[in-house]
Amino acid sequence: MKKILTIILCFMPLISVAKATEKQDYKCHVSTSSEDRVIFFNWTASEVDKKMARLTGRKMKDYQKNRKYFIREVNECLPLNATFSTSLGREIDNKTLR
Repeated sequence: MKKILTIILCFMPLISVAKATEKQDYKCHVSTSSEDRVIFFNWTASEVDKKMARLTGRKMKDYQKNRKYFIREVNECLPLNATFSTSLGREIDNKTLR
């Protein structure tokens, strides 16, 4: 019994490290050169702030309209199941397809 408990306790830190590096889906409300949008990303939880800061000035492509646009400002980035704090963000999120 002691051996089983010892083995389980030895592997517990490895399980928690794996969860910290798991990727999660995020949605970001951004202001672009053409309009406000909600854009979806798949990031690790530890890198969200860094990735969010790098979005400003990034060139993206709208494949439906076949047009390029620049991200002027990142208003808010949240996990996929969360709701935006602004009414404009919630409105755009409701219209955006997943």
